[in-house]
Amino acid sequence: MNFSEEILCCGADGALVGVLTRPVTALPGSDAAVIFFNAGLVHRVGPGRLYVELARQLAARGWTCLRFDHAGIGDSPARGDQLPAEKAAVFEAIEAMDALTRHTGCTRFVLAGMCAGTPTAFRAAVIDRRVEALVLLNSVLGDRASADEQALQEMTARKLAHSYWSDKVFRPRSWLRLLSGKVKPRRILAMLWRARRSSTTRAATPLNSDDAAVLTDLGALSARGSRVLLLFGEHTGVRHYFGMKFEAHLAELPQAEHVTLAIVAGGDHSFSTLALQDEVRARVSAWLGAAPDRSPPAAMATPGAGAASGYTVPRRRPHPS
Repeated sequence: MNFSEEILCCGADGALVGVLTRPVTALPGSDAAVIFFNAGLVHRVGPGRLYVELARQLAARGWTCLRFDHAGIGDSPARGDQLPAEKAAVFEAIEAMDALTRHTGCTRFVLAGMCAGTPTAFRAAVIDRRVEALVLLNSVLGDRASADEQALQEMTARKLAHSYWSDKVFRPRSWLRLLSGKVKPRRILAMLWRARRSSTTRAATPLNSDDAAVLTDLGALSARGSRVLLLFGEHTGVRHYFGMKFEAHLAELPQAEHVTLAIVAGGDHSFSTLALQDEVRARVSAWLGAAPDRSPPAAMATPGAGAASGYTVPRRRPHPS
């Protein structure tokens, strides 16, 4: 094998359990690492072991990678304090970066997550300048609780309409159901029309305050030179929600070339097939490059409130047992 793996525990009391994957032969002067965050309640292997395979692939190309479990997930025990979950996750992300710096000397980071792991990566990047890039898979950047019901209904309708246009209309079985009277023609036509007029570049919906905050923070990241990869599965609600809310505004961001939006054709929410996972790994590897560069690390800012993050994460606060 051209990589090695070992256990690395993070946090003030070593409560956060992770697996460190690193090249057998480190590149001279390389000080960059990739950190993977839990996708919801899925532990550090990632959905379908995606994180395992991606970390090993990147390590074989020279990257140091850490997959760790947030408190209360996988092998990491629950926290003993009352810190809200989203703030605790960001604090633990900073602890993971600190641990990698102590253990490996890495001072520059790429934060990677899927679904529920993407807000953690995004918020940590906003408040810590050591983060130079983000890999966000099927991302949910804002607070889902702040999304109005109308927007969620529209997202669901667009997802359904897209499935008709891109999939069902080409299935013989769908036409048999139509001819047998099991499906109403008017409903089919309405869905196809909705799919046609709801292309994400032409059908933006109004932004609420949380959406505006996301764009502000995304703009702050691009302005400071941090790269962001937004990779969505084609057949996912979050892809349509992002298209409704944010896609039309990406070109307005400062240094918008630092933000890349890409769609995996046929992709579902967890990239559940081997073919889809192969494509995700290939895209992420290509976007990051063959190996970490050896440019000087960015100046590290003391974490504080981001442009619109709305809270301050305490640094190196003791982790109760």
